[in-house]
Amino acid sequence: MPPVEDVDRGWKKIEAELRKLSELEVVTGVQGSEEQQLVRVAAINEFGSKKWVVTSKQAYFMARRLMGIDPTAEPGRFWATFRTLRGKVMQVPERSYLRASIDANPEVIRTAMLRFFDKVAAGELEAPIAMAQFGAFTEALVKKWMRDFSDPPNAPLTIHVKKADNPLIDKGRLVNSIRFRVRPKGGS
Repeated sequence: MPPVEDVDRGWKKIEAELRKLSELEVVTGVQGSEEQQLVRVAAINEFGSKKWVVTSKQAYFMARRLMGIDPTAEPGRFWATFRTLRGKVMQVPERSYLRASIDANPEVIRTAMLRFFDKVAAGELEAPIAMAQFGAFTEALVKKWMRDFSDPPNAPLTIHVKKADNPLIDKGRLVNSIRFRVRPKGGS
């Protein structure tokens, strides 16, 4: 009887790719490399902020820059607005876009994960490419959630300043800063 010849038809490569897949993770959101102010805005919107009292400097800025009231052209209106704002207690409500978009779509995410896993298991995709495609999927999911977001609504002052009513989008810097990153599991 002739010896049995073990012919690898790609299983070792697939096994290696599945191992790599188990060692990677996708992180989606505002990455730490973004400017500090944007990371702060992202966190405040995701978790909300505690109450804070508007200082004189902030009230002046809000009246002059945000509301566009010129203190020399409209001194009465400017100072009345300033006095209304100064000392006012403000709060930003939680407007979760990362946790909420993921929590609201478990089946969609599970289906996408299985689709990419199946492609790796079939030898059609390498693990890093599958994870990058899954990352692009999660990035798009979060951005869509942000663009469709409406509750809780903006305060009237915020609507006046932004000239729009989407609570998570002003000039688009936050939504455009959402990125995915593939990294080793547990890495940074």
